Amino acid sequence: GTDGTNKMSKSLGNVIEIFAEEDVIRRQIMSMVTDTQRQRRTDPGRPEVCNVCQLHRIFSPDDYEDIWDGERTARTGCVDTKKLLAERMLGYFGEARERYQELKAKPDLVEEILRVGAEALAPQAAETLADCHERMGLGTR
Repeated sequence: GTDGTNKMSKSLGNVIEIFAEEDVIRRQIMSMVTDTQRQRRTDPGRPEVCNVCQLHRIFSPDDYEDIWDGERTARTGCVDTKKLLAERMLGYFGEARERYQELKAKPDLVEEILRVGAEALAPQAAETLADCHERMGLGTR
């Protein structure tokens, strides 16, 4: 999570809301706790315990080792690493965020898609439920 201690949890408020506005995502990333033993910009970091560096393994697969080296050698600071993570995450989720906004603006379309899907799957669901009742000895319902 963004607190550097717990897993990401909405109830703890330590998440990165990937569908939020860009400034919200940047703010959430910039507030992340990194290596607590790295007190100054010139102190070497420990990327293996830094949650920002760990996320770079996912969002920067081609150069995360260089990013980690920058942290270990104090060539880069935590602020630099967070800014880069924000850019990478915004790029990674960009299309999904656009599609989310499109669908959010068309709630009737979403409801229709869900209705059609439910109707298409209803016979299969009824068959599965009947099979479960039979196997449990509950008879037909």
